[in-house]
Amino acid sequence: MSLHLDLQEGFAHDSVVVVVNAKEVYRKPDVSTNISASVADTFEVNPSSEQAQIDVQILTRHTANSTTVNATEFPYVGISLDGEGKPVFKPSKQGFRYM
Repeated sequence: MSLHLDLQEGFAHDSVVVVVNAKEVYRKPDVSTNISASVADTFEVNPSSEQAQIDVQILTRHTANSTTVNATEFPYVGISLDGEGKPVFKPSKQGFRYM
């Protein structure tokens, strides 16, 4: 089972860490949203169970947030930053389309 994670709106030279089911799966500095495509980065993980706890830390903004999704029911999760730089999640049954 695969879980597709898309970093989407609001990223601007941010250092991002993503942990899924207590395992760090992504760490990258200088993450920025491509305005024309509305995506900053995309990656895939294989969670250790059907229930995936996703923890996202935005180190440059000292913010974090988490959610739990059923990876079988919602294999795609969009992650954007709100106006205060806090991660927000958009689980989806279908992939996201980018220009």
